[in-house]
Amino acid sequence: PQRVQRLMLASTFARLAPSNAGQAGYFLARASATFFRSQREQADLVAERIFPKPEHAEYRLGLAQQIRQCDTTTYRSALIFLAMYRLGHGLAKFTAPSLVIGGDADNTVAIERQEELAASIPGSNFVVIKGAGHGVAVESPNEFNQYMFKWLAEPSTNGDQNA
Repeated sequence: PQRVQRLMLASTFARLAPSNAGQAGYFLARASATFFRSQREQADLVAERIFPKPEHAEYRLGLAQQIRQCDTTTYRSALIFLAMYRLGHGLAKFTAPSLVIGGDADNTVAIERQEELAASIPGSNFVVIKGAGHGVAVESPNEFNQYMFKWLAEPSTNGDQNA
């Protein structure tokens, strides 16, 4: 934490936990697809979940292609880690200016989990972009960038104005 000058997090969590039955079902389906189905099926499931809108077809295709190119063992290991990951009180050690951005339509990481993350970091700013999902930076790039650049332009409280 002492080496971090600024911290920006988007669509993420300190602990992954479903906030409703639909999300729990997705997590189970994703685990099943990851371990018992083809990489292609798993990639399609994730891409459809993250970019469900018809106007996101290009993003959905690109994400699915990226996931298909991943090493299967590494991808599975990453998912196991995410499922077991509990950052806990570690975030309280961060004193750097912090920004957490999430979308209120995120069906992968519930906005409640993102809010918990922001609340765990002393003095962090939490921004919710209405109508955006898990791909908030891609779905709402203008609004996302507006918040990010405004935050980056603010003076650092850690003494480094160029962080």
